Amino acid sequence: MEFAPPTRRAKPITKAELRRLQASYAESSQYTETHKQEEDEERKKIDAEFDDQIDQLL
Repeated sequence: MEFAPPTRRAKPITKAELRRLQASYAESSQYTETHKQEEDEERKKIDAEFDDQIDQLL
């Protein structure tokens, strides 16, 4: 079975939909930056705990 593209043309995007998409994209970028910062902080904390545990074993 071969892939067949749809026969109908895609519905054009309205200006309001485009603005909504752009706003949600900008918002998602903000969430991504916040998430990266939280990940970095957690990684630093885990690294410090790991180093402490290694020091206790030695």
